[in-house]
Amino acid sequence: MPSSLLRLAICLVPAFAVMALSQEKPPAAPPAATGKPLGKQFPPSQPFCYGVDFDAAHLEQHPDQQTVSVRVSRGPAEIAAYAEAGKPKNWPDGANIAIAAKTRESDEVQSEYTCSAEGEQWRCISGASANAACDMLTKEVVLRKGDGDTIVLANPSDGLPSLELCSRLGIHETGDELFQLKPMPLSACGQ
Repeated sequence: MPSSLLRLAICLVPAFAVMALSQEKPPAAPPAATGKPLGKQFPPSQPFCYGVDFDAAHLEQHPDQQTVSVRVSRGPAEIAAYAEAGKPKNWPDGANIAIAAKTRESDEVQSEYTCSAEGEQWRCISGASANAACDMLTKEVVLRKGDGDTIVLANPSDGLPSLELCSRLGIHETGDELFQLKPMPLSACGQ
Protein backbone atom coordinates (compact mmCIF):
# COMPACT_ATOMS: atom_id res chain seq x y z
CA MET A 1 0.00 0.00 0.00
CA PRO A 2 2.69 2.56 0.77
CA SER A 3 4.02 2.23 -2.76
CA SER A 4 0.61 3.03 -4.27
CA LEU A 5 0.33 6.10 -2.03
CA LEU A 6 3.80 7.13 -3.13
CA ARG A 7 2.85 6.72 -6.80
CA LEU A 8 -0.32 8.78 -6.21
CA ALA A 9 1.72 11.53 -4.54
CA ILE A 10 4.23 11.53 -7.39
CA CYS A 11 1.39 11.95 -9.87
CA LEU A 12 -0.40 14.67 -7.91
CA VAL A 13 2.58 16.90 -7.06
CA PRO A 14 3.19 17.96 -10.71
CA ALA A 15 -0.55 18.55 -11.18
CA PHE A 16 -0.69 20.82 -8.13
CA ALA A 17 2.44 22.62 -9.33
CA VAL A 18 0.86 23.25 -12.74
CA MET A 19 -2.32 24.53 -11.05
CA ALA A 20 -0.31 26.86 -8.81
CA LEU A 21 1.73 28.17 -11.73
CA SER A 22 -1.36 28.75 -13.84
CA GLN A 23 -2.83 30.91 -11.08
CA GLU A 24 0.22 33.16 -10.95
CA LYS A 25 -0.35 36.51 -12.61
CA PRO A 26 1.91 37.39 -15.52
CA PRO A 27 4.31 40.27 -14.90
CA ALA A 28 2.63 43.64 -15.19
CA ALA A 29 3.11 45.41 -18.50
CA PRO A 30 4.75 48.80 -18.33
CA PRO A 31 2.20 51.58 -18.03
CA ALA A 32 0.87 52.78 -21.36
CA ALA A 33 2.01 56.18 -22.50
CA THR A 34 -0.55 58.85 -21.98
CA GLY A 35 -1.32 62.01 -23.86
CA LYS A 36 -1.17 62.88 -27.54
CA PRO A 37 0.85 60.84 -30.04
CA LEU A 38 4.13 62.51 -31.00
CA GLY A 39 2.83 63.66 -34.38
CA LYS A 40 0.04 65.60 -32.64
CA GLN A 41 2.14 66.68 -29.66
CA PHE A 42 4.69 68.27 -31.99
CA PRO A 43 2.87 70.02 -34.85
CA PRO A 44 5.02 70.85 -37.91
CA SER A 45 5.40 74.54 -36.99
CA GLN A 46 6.11 74.13 -33.26
CA PRO A 47 9.69 74.13 -31.94
CA PHE A 48 10.54 71.87 -29.01
CA CYS A 49 13.41 70.89 -26.73
CA TYR A 50 13.63 67.77 -24.58
CA GLY A 51 16.58 66.52 -22.61
CA VAL A 52 18.18 64.84 -19.64
CA ASP A 53 21.30 65.59 -17.64
CA PHE A 54 22.75 62.91 -15.40
CA ASP A 55 24.27 64.15 -12.16
CA ALA A 56 27.45 62.85 -10.54
CA ALA A 57 25.51 60.63 -8.11
CA HIS A 58 23.67 58.89 -10.97
CA LEU A 59 26.87 58.41 -12.96
CA GLU A 60 28.62 57.01 -9.88
CA GLN A 61 25.82 54.46 -9.45
CA HIS A 62 26.06 53.57 -13.17
CA PRO A 63 29.81 53.55 -13.86
CA ASP A 64 29.42 51.86 -17.27
CA GLN A 65 26.98 54.45 -18.59
CA GLN A 66 28.80 56.72 -21.02
CA THR A 67 26.11 59.34 -21.75
CA VAL A 68 26.18 62.41 -19.52
CA SER A 69 23.49 64.47 -21.30
CA VAL A 70 21.13 64.23 -24.26
CA ARG A 71 19.08 66.89 -26.05
CA VAL A 72 16.46 66.41 -28.77
CA SER A 73 15.17 69.55 -30.45
CA ARG A 74 13.41 71.01 -33.42
CA GLY A 75 14.05 74.70 -33.84
CA PRO A 76 13.42 77.47 -36.37
CA ALA A 77 16.01 76.14 -38.85
CA GLU A 78 14.43 72.66 -38.97
CA ILE A 79 10.93 74.14 -39.19
CA ALA A 80 11.93 76.44 -42.07
CA ALA A 81 13.61 73.59 -43.97
CA TYR A 82 10.48 71.45 -43.61
CA ALA A 83 8.24 74.28 -44.83
CA GLU A 84 10.51 74.95 -47.85
CA ALA A 85 10.43 71.30 -48.85
CA GLY A 86 6.65 71.28 -49.00
CA LYS A 87 4.59 69.42 -46.48
CA PRO A 88 4.45 65.66 -46.97
CA LYS A 89 1.06 64.02 -46.55
CA ASN A 90 2.14 62.14 -43.46
CA TRP A 91 3.63 64.33 -40.74
CA PRO A 92 6.38 63.83 -39.47
CA ASP A 93 7.77 62.10 -42.57
CA GLY A 94 10.77 64.13 -43.66
CA ALA A 95 10.91 66.23 -40.49
CA ASN A 96 14.38 67.08 -39.22
CA ILE A 97 15.38 67.14 -35.59
CA ALA A 98 18.70 67.79 -33.87
CA ILE A 99 20.12 65.40 -31.31
CA ALA A 100 23.05 66.39 -29.15
CA ALA A 101 24.86 64.03 -26.80
CA LYS A 102 27.72 64.44 -24.40
CA THR A 103 29.62 61.48 -23.01
CA ARG A 104 32.11 61.09 -20.20
CA GLU A 105 34.85 61.02 -22.84
CA SER A 106 33.77 63.81 -25.22
CA ASP A 107 32.31 67.25 -25.49
CA GLU A 108 28.79 67.64 -26.82
CA VAL A 109 28.32 66.50 -30.41
CA GLN A 110 25.21 67.34 -32.40
CA SER A 111 23.79 65.70 -35.53
CA GLU A 112 20.72 66.22 -37.66
CA TYR A 113 18.28 63.34 -38.04
CA THR A 114 15.41 62.90 -40.51
CA CYS A 115 12.33 61.27 -39.05
CA SER A 116 9.41 59.22 -40.29
CA ALA A 117 6.33 57.98 -38.50
CA GLU A 118 6.05 54.34 -37.53
CA GLY A 119 2.73 54.01 -35.78
CA GLU A 120 2.88 56.12 -32.63
CA GLN A 121 6.66 56.52 -32.71
CA TRP A 122 9.21 58.31 -34.89
CA ARG A 123 12.18 56.51 -36.44
CA CYS A 124 14.96 59.02 -37.01
CA ILE A 125 18.08 58.46 -39.09
CA SER A 126 21.22 60.53 -39.37
CA GLY A 127 22.80 60.09 -42.79
CA ALA A 128 26.54 60.10 -43.20
CA SER A 129 29.05 59.96 -45.97
CA ALA A 130 30.56 56.64 -46.87
CA ASN A 131 33.78 55.76 -45.13
CA ALA A 132 35.61 52.65 -46.34
CA ALA A 133 37.02 51.99 -42.87
CA CYS A 134 33.60 52.10 -41.27
CA ASP A 135 30.63 49.77 -41.60
CA MET A 136 28.25 52.23 -39.96
CA LEU A 137 27.02 54.71 -42.54
CA THR A 138 23.92 55.87 -40.66
CA LYS A 139 22.86 56.29 -37.08
CA GLU A 140 19.32 55.53 -36.00
CA VAL A 141 17.18 56.31 -32.94
CA VAL A 142 13.50 55.98 -32.09
CA LEU A 143 11.36 58.56 -30.30
CA ARG A 144 8.15 57.55 -28.57
CA LYS A 145 5.73 59.01 -26.09
CA GLY A 146 6.71 58.55 -22.46
CA ASP A 147 4.75 58.97 -19.25
CA GLY A 148 3.09 62.34 -18.76
CA ASP A 149 4.90 65.03 -20.72
CA THR A 150 8.08 63.03 -21.32
CA ILE A 151 9.37 61.34 -24.45
CA VAL A 152 11.58 58.27 -24.63
CA LEU A 153 14.65 58.20 -26.84
CA ALA A 154 15.48 54.60 -27.71
CA ASN A 155 19.02 54.07 -28.89
CA PRO A 156 18.95 50.39 -29.92
CA SER A 157 21.81 50.51 -32.42
CA ASP A 158 24.24 53.03 -30.94
CA GLY A 159 22.67 55.87 -32.90
CA LEU A 160 23.58 58.86 -30.74
CA PRO A 161 25.89 61.47 -32.25
CA SER A 162 29.57 60.91 -31.52
CA LEU A 163 32.81 62.57 -32.47
CA GLU A 164 33.56 59.89 -35.01
CA LEU A 165 30.92 58.25 -37.16
CA CYS A 166 32.62 54.91 -36.60
CA SER A 167 32.92 55.20 -32.84
CA ARG A 168 30.48 53.21 -30.78
CA LEU A 169 29.55 53.54 -27.15
CA GLY A 170 29.07 49.78 -26.78
CA ILE A 171 25.55 50.50 -25.56
CA HIS A 172 24.61 46.95 -24.72
CA GLU A 173 27.24 46.96 -22.01
CA THR A 174 26.72 50.51 -20.77
CA GLY A 175 23.03 51.20 -20.18
CA ASP A 176 22.90 53.89 -22.87
CA GLU A 177 19.91 52.33 -24.65
CA LEU A 178 16.91 54.29 -23.30
CA PHE A 179 16.57 57.86 -22.11
CA GLN A 180 13.48 59.45 -20.63
CA LEU A 181 13.60 63.08 -21.73
CA LYS A 182 11.78 65.95 -20.07
CA PRO A 183 10.59 69.18 -21.70
CA MET A 184 13.15 71.97 -21.48
CA PRO A 185 13.23 75.59 -22.58
CA LEU A 186 14.41 76.06 -26.17
CA SER A 187 17.50 77.81 -24.83
CA ALA A 188 18.63 74.51 -23.24
CA CYS A 189 18.91 73.13 -26.77
CA GLY A 190 20.70 76.18 -28.14
CA GLN A 191 17.57 77.48 -29.91
